[in-house]
Amino acid sequence: MALEYCRTLNFHGALYEVACECRDGARREASDLDGAPSWRSAPANTNDVAELVVDVECETGERWTGAFSADYIESLTSKTGNYKALGTFARMLSGALDGTADSVFVDLLTARDLEQLRARKRGSTVSTTDAPLPTDRRYLIVTYAAEFDRVHYPLPLDAETQPSRASLARQLRRCRARLQERQHQPKGDDADVPWAECARRLRASRAEADQLRERVAQLERAPRPRSSSRSVKGRAAGALRAENARLRRELSSRSASADGRAAARRVGAELEAERRITAALRRDLAASRAECRRLRRARDLSR
Repeated sequence: MALEYCRTLNFHGALYEVACECRDGARREASDLDGAPSWRSAPANTNDVAELVVDVECETGERWTGAFSADYIESLTSKTGNYKALGTFARMLSGALDGTADSVFVDLLTARDLEQLRARKRGSTVSTTDAPLPTDRRYLIVTYAAEFDRVHYPLPLDAETQPSRASLARQLRRCRARLQERQHQPKGDDADVPWAECARRLRASRAEADQLRERVAQLERAPRPRSSSRSVKGRAAGALRAENARLRRELSSRSASADGRAAARRVGAELEAERRITAALRRDLAASRAECRRLRRARDLSR
C-alpha cells in the first residue's frame, strides 16, 4: 500500500508545498499510517521497496525531491540515538507539517544554513575557506525536541530541473485530488485555498490588468476631434486670462493699500516732529516773557 500527505507551509517568507508519500513495499511499513488523518491512499508501487518520497515545490516554480528508503530512515534515526521506523517517522513528519505534534518541528534550509546549524551545535563557526557548498540542494530538517535534548533529522533534497516520469505522475495525482476536493466544497467557500489556486488567480488578475493597461494606451493614442480640443484650449485660455487679471487687481489694491499706510506713517512722524518743535518754541517764549518781566521790575526799582 501507499499513502500520501500534502501541506502548504511558509518557510522564510516564501510559500512551499511539501508532499510526502510513504510506500510500504514488502515490509508493510506504511501500515502504521493506515487511518491516520490527512494521509490519503495513493497507487501502490510496482516494486517491493519501502521508502518515503518527499517533494517540495516553491511558489516560484522551483522543485526539490528526495526518496529515502526504510533502511536509510532507520540508519539516520539510529545515529541520533532515537530510532524510528519508516512509518513512525512519516507520522512524525506529518505531525510537524500540520502543527499537531507539539514536540516536532520542520524547517527548510540550504546547505550553508545546515552547516551553520551544525557549527552552532559544536560550538564553532563556519569557515569561509572550506570547500564550496552546493547551492541548489535543500534540506528538510525534522527536529524532535525531547525533554532534555533536541534531535535534528536532515533529509537532503536535490533540485529537480528535469522532472522524472514518476515525479510528474505524483504531481498529476495531487492536482486531481485537489480538484476533486475543490469540487466537493460549497460554492463561495475559499477557506484553505491551495497556494497553486492563489497563484492562478493572481495570474488571471495580472492578465486582466494588462488588458486594461492596453485599452488605456489605445484610448490615449486615439486622435481627438480638433474642434473639441480647440474649444477646450480656448476655455482654458480664457479662464487663465481672467485669473491673471484678478490677480493683477488684487496685487494693485494691496500695493496701493501698502503705499497709503506708508504715507500715513510718514505724515504722522512729521506731525509728531512739528508738535515737539512747537512745544519747544512755547517753552522758549515763556522763558523770554519771564525774563522781560524780571528786567522791568529791576528797572523800576533803580529809579
